[in-house]
Amino acid sequence: MGSIFSYFISVTQKNDLYSNILSFLAGLFASFFIISVYKNRKEYKFYITILFLFDAFAFSLLLILFNWGLTNNIRSNMLQAMMLKREQKMNQDLENLGCDEIQGFIFGKSVPPDTFEMAHILPIKKQVMFSPVSSIL
Repeated sequence: MGSIFSYFISVTQKNDLYSNILSFLAGLFASFFIISVYKNRKEYKFYITILFLFDAFAFSLLLILFNWGLTNNIRSNMLQAMMLKREQKMNQDLENLGCDEIQGFIFGKSVPPDTFEMAHILPIKKQVMFSPVSSIL
């Protein structure tokens, strides 16, 4: 009962360390309450053992879920930081090139301005791409 309670608290709340610890403590408190009520009755010792095993399983499941969520969060934050750094570097490179040079820049090679006027340029994520289909049209 305490394990189920702690699991549902951890699922409905944010997946952070404090909510997992609080939910585990709430589940542990509920388990100890049940044990203190039924500890003197011999017919319930089997059920109390099962309850402890279930609590241990639920706590290990909570730790696994927390570590998985933490790992995914760290991985996504690192990926966002790398993409932001890459975008800032591209913006700085584009600013360093200057506007005239960017317009004559196709597939990494400089193109004379008259050729550029005949080509159709599509901006894709701040990169310039040559499109022969639209130049034919």
